Amino acid sequence: MFACTTLLLAVGGSTIAANASVVSRRDNLAGLSVTFFDDIGLVGKALSPDIVEGQCFNLPVEWQDRPEGVIISTGWSCSFHPYAFCEGTSTVLTGTVATLSSALYNNIQSFCGSGNSPVSLELLGVSSEKNSVSVKF
Repeated sequence: MFACTTLLLAVGGSTIAANASVVSRRDNLAGLSVTFFDDIGLVGKALSPDIVEGQCFNLPVEWQDRPEGVIISTGWSCSFHPYAFCEGTSTVLTGTVATLSSALYNNIQSFCGSGNSPVSLELLGVSSEKNSVSVKF
């Protein structure tokens, strides 16, 4: 869910106030899913944990430092961390990675997923106001 925020921009000489709302990610965007594989080439045992966008997920003990490949659902990205509770320097990945880089290979204990698809804005109204632009999304 997207939070409502207001963005104010100064425009030299004149201003326009515009209200816009986030429509949604593309309709064809599937839910967030991540599948880990314990062997390169996306083979071997697999783990597809239930996860929630924006929340850190610790891998089960038996999967910590074990993944060698990963598939992240289309339109999403994940930051992978070498320590539990999303601690340590993260590496962000998208899509299918058949063989993890040396920084991540057998070195993931936690991760966090988020949408990386562009969002659409729907213009709801425009009005003039001196020296500023207000866009609500």
